[in-house]
Amino acid sequence: MLLAILASSEAVLASTSFFDDGISVADAYERGRTLRAQYKNRLAREYLKFAADQGDSSAAFLYALELQGYQKTIRTSHTVNDYIESAAKHNDLGAVQYLAYRSDQGKQTFWSKKYFNLLENLEAENASSAYLGYFLYFQKLDAEKANLYLEKAIEQLNPVALMIKADHIRNGEGFYFFDYSRLNSALEFYIKGANTGYLPAIKRLVDVLESLKREDESFEWLVKSANKGELASIATVARVLSGNSETYKGIALNLVESKSYYDLYFTYAGTDRFSSLYETMLVELEEVVGRLDEKQLANSDEKFHALKDGIKKPVSSDYYWFDDGYVYSLN
Repeated sequence: MLLAILASSEAVLASTSFFDDGISVADAYERGRTLRAQYKNRLAREYLKFAADQGDSSAAFLYALELQGYQKTIRTSHTVNDYIESAAKHNDLGAVQYLAYRSDQGKQTFWSKKYFNLLENLEAENASSAYLGYFLYFQKLDAEKANLYLEKAIEQLNPVALMIKADHIRNGEGFYFFDYSRLNSALEFYIKGANTGYLPAIKRLVDVLESLKREDESFEWLVKSANKGELASIATVARVLSGNSETYKGIALNLVESKSYYDLYFTYAGTDRFSSLYETMLVELEEVVGRLDEKQLANSDEKFHALKDGIKKPVSSDYYWFDDGYVYSLN
């Protein structure tokens, strides 16, 4: 019933609210971008399409990517291509890079050259991202030059470059006498990336530490990710602390804090993605509430408000949310 109400309210908002409130194109893009990252995809598509049709190239690219994962048909495929090409023609770096990697062979040369030209323009204002882009541009053309630019991006503490370097080391780059020396070297780069505060880098470190069975360290970084507003991390922390997770079995339960994270998740998360998780967590929250007394519930509410106040904008760690993350995901 709750899910039906939520879906209905989002549909009403999409059909009536924002076209009439004088929203700017830039605000429509930002709102759509945020809603998409909060699993509110249907409403996000309305905002993104509005902004895209008004000429916002970033909105056009993101709207195309959103359509690409939604009800794929031949017609949808044509629409996706139209929006991506429109964004690329208006110099959206992500769209140009996308076409440089994924367009037909005959068009790749054109888009690759345009991508390189855009990187040259970007270098003056954002050298870190430009160096990373050069690395991606040259990695299949000139390995030596590509690595030179990767090192330059690393010097700028570009978090994606740091993740790439760590992956390269784990996959055999460089000479190490012992496996643990290689692993420690890779972890240094993962940690540097995470310390920039870039959520995909934090999530990457969480996954690496979890795979190494370093549960306490992994959970510590997972909590950092949750406290920065990453929705999947918020859900996992809530479930771990309530005993409803199959992972992190060594972490002590804390129902008071668990409820705070459940409340945080339901404050922001939509149901257009991971709806079954949403329903499961509703049941879990009800069980947690039933095990807390009034004082504990009050403490949990206080913790929830403190968490909420510390989060600028809760989002899922979707590569297409972050300005650099999608670059790495196309490797």
